[in-house]
Amino acid sequence: MNLIDTAAQVSAIITLIALLWLSLRAFGKNAGWGVAVLLFSPLAAAVFGHRYWKECRVALAVYATSLLATLTLALYLFNAWGGWDLIRTGTRVHQGMQINKLADRDASDFLRANLAFAERSGLEIRNIPQARYAREALVREAVEAARQAAAPVTAGQDEDVSYFDIRKKVKSRADSGYRLEYIPINVTEAYKYVGSTVKVTRRNVVEKEYRLTGVTGNRLQLAQRNRNGSYSFSFRNRDIAKLRVLVKQPIE
Repeated sequence: MNLIDTAAQVSAIITLIALLWLSLRAFGKNAGWGVAVLLFSPLAAAVFGHRYWKECRVALAVYATSLLATLTLALYLFNAWGGWDLIRTGTRVHQGMQINKLADRDASDFLRANLAFAERSGLEIRNIPQARYAREALVREAVEAARQAAAPVTAGQDEDVSYFDIRKKVKSRADSGYRLEYIPINVTEAYKYVGSTVKVTRRNVVEKEYRLTGVTGNRLQLAQRNRNGSYSFSFRNRDIAKLRVLVKQPIE
C-alpha cells in the first residue's frame, strides 16, 4: 500500500508540472488562454489542446496521461482505505440525524468505518457532525451494556451514574453467565473496542487503566477520571508496549 501511495503522490506531482508546462504554452498565445488553462483545467486544457495541437501536443499528452494515472490510483486508494464504507455508513447517520432518530448500530458502524479509514489513510476526519454523533452513540451503547450488567441502582439515581461508576459496579459484580477479564490485543485492533475500558502499559511507565474513546491516525484517544471529573488525552501507538481490554468471557 505504501508503494501505491507513493506512486499516487509522484503521479500528482508530474500532473502539476505538466499543467504548469501547458499553462506556459497557453500564456505564449495570450494571457486569457494562460489563465483559463491554469485555473479551469482539464476542460480548458482539452479545448486549448484541440485548437493548438501542434504547439502543445507533448505537454498535453504528459498532462492527460499523468492526470488519468493520478485519478486511477486515488480511486484505488480510496476504495482500499474503506472510503465507500465510510460514505455508506455516513449517509445512514446523516439520515438518522435529520429525523432525530439515530440508531446506535448505524452510529457504531460509521465510527468504526471512520476510524478504519483514518488508520489506513492517515487522514483524520473527526470534526464532522456525523463523527461526533457516532462517538456519543457508541459511548451510550457501552454505558447501556454496562448498566444492564450492573446491579440496579436506586430510583432517581440512574441518570447521575457516570460511565466510570457503572464500570466499577460491573467490575465488582460479574453476571452468573460470564466474567469480566482483561485480554491482550494489538494496538492496530484498538478501533474495534472504542468505548471499552483498557489497561495501557507504556515504555518505562507502569500499567494504568483508562477508557478508550477513539483512534485517530497513529494515536489512541483515552480518558481518565480525577477529582475534578474526567480529562482526555492521547498516546502514540509506538509508545505503547502493551494493551489489554476488558471484555466478557463466558464462565465454563
